[in-house]
Amino acid sequence: MMSTAPEELRGRTKAFAIRIVKLYRSLPHTADSQVLGKQTVCDAHVDHGELSKRHEEEDQGPNGSLKIGLVVEEADETIFWLEMLSDRDIVSSKRCEDILKEAHELSAILQRTQHTARRLVKITKLPNYPITNLL
Repeated sequence: MMSTAPEELRGRTKAFAIRIVKLYRSLPHTADSQVLGKQTVCDAHVDHGELSKRHEEEDQGPNGSLKIGLVVEEADETIFWLEMLSDRDIVSSKRCEDILKEAHELSAILQRTQHTARRLVKITKLPNYPITNLL
């Protein structure tokens, strides 16, 4: 059976969240690395959790594009915390390279989805258009 775009995106965000947890588990037990690592874990899990919740809701309501906005914001924050881990030399830039690439790709996909949702709401005046149909 072929995956749909929402299923693929949920799979990618879940795999990404798992990678973040593995990265966190490997961090040194210093105060700064633990704080930065926990922020990264929280934001990565919000990405996946909110995206899954949006897909499961049958009625997106008039705030559908605003709801995807939360996921976009958390994705961008995940990138910030990953960069902080690298910039503070807690994690090598080489080690962060692939995971940052995936974070940027997920963020770009989510930003395009948000843009499409906003455009469709304006064009169609259908505030109940499900976000998952845009993926």
